[in-house]
Amino acid sequence: MDDYFRNKLNINSQARPGDVVGVQYLRGIAALAVLIDHAAGMAASQTYFGRNVLDGALSYGAIGVDIFFMISGFIITIVSLGKDDLKPTVSLREFFVRRFIRIVPLMWAAILSYAAMRWLSIQELPLNSYINAILLLPVGDVDPNNIWTLRHEAIFYLLFAVTFLHRRAFRWMIGIWILAPLALSPLGLEAGVDKPWLEQLLWNVGHPANIEFGLGLAVGLIWLKWSHAFKVSVPALLTATLVYFGALWAVAFWFHLELARLPDTPLLAAAFAPLLLLAAHAKSQNPSRLGLLLGSASFSIYLFHPHILSAGLTLWRRLAPGTQPEVVVAGTSVFAVLVSLLIYLVVELPLVAACGRLTGRKEGPKPPVGRQVAQASSMPP
Repeated sequence: MDDYFRNKLNINSQARPGDVVGVQYLRGIAALAVLIDHAAGMAASQTYFGRNVLDGALSYGAIGVDIFFMISGFIITIVSLGKDDLKPTVSLREFFVRRFIRIVPLMWAAILSYAAMRWLSIQELPLNSYINAILLLPVGDVDPNNIWTLRHEAIFYLLFAVTFLHRRAFRWMIGIWILAPLALSPLGLEAGVDKPWLEQLLWNVGHPANIEFGLGLAVGLIWLKWSHAFKVSVPALLTATLVYFGALWAVAFWFHLELARLPDTPLLAAAFAPLLLLAAHAKSQNPSRLGLLLGSASFSIYLFHPHILSAGLTLWRRLAPGTQPEVVVAGTSVFAVLVSLLIYLVVELPLVAACGRLTGRKEGPKPPVGRQVAQASSMPP
């Protein structure tokens, strides 16, 4: 067993030729920001400790989701299109097979395990929300709540495939989708399962996150056309990323920006675009293994951290209910990261490998889409 973990850590914490190392780091930072946001929010609820940390400032770690959307737009672009000519390097069928393998089985595992935990703890199971999550339906509530981001990912994948891989003449369609939030804004649409299904559908299809996917796609196209223009050292990137990310976090908190709402989402996306472009050009002969591992495991961290935080906070409240909330948030966050890394190694990688074999793919276990990128002009990993 020790050899197994040693081998997995050795494989998945090392850069390979052509890896976009800086984007790996950015993924890890975004995942940690979202995890900290949820840890602070859950700890502040009356179910657990009922006390805020830093006057609610940690809740703006949700800007990590904005980063995830932009990175998705970037990654899908550079692994699906060729350098310079921007022609498809993957068939439509292979594109969807690979997206399914990388995303859906682990997502289903997270949904079903979360449902099992909820049933064991409160003996309630709102089937509709779990079915919506499993099918990524663009209407209705979803459980666990973090699955809402993946249905937007699914819409982006579909439109990207139709417009960039199937019929290049249809690219205007994805342009309309990206700008749809601005066009639909005067309608005053709001999220909520209490709204009519048509309003829910319009809200989800014309979600402000579309703009973030679009800017990520634009950065990807720029990278494919001019990626040779300059390089950034990894230490400089890390310094710039932490400073820049922290500054935006502070700005979001100070001005009470509403994430996933207009006009705040376009402003955040425009602010993050230069950071993503910078990260895409980071090069290193000896990158941080921890940074690469966190980036590779970011999908497991994102999917499973609500389960782990809930279990950790419940146990902590029973054993030490008087603990300072800052300590609770820090401790449960570290615990959630460690357990998520374990899930990545013993669940995600073997699951992706097994699904690959079932679909006739011969590759061994590699991190999910967007984690390790071989060459931008090659097939997705």
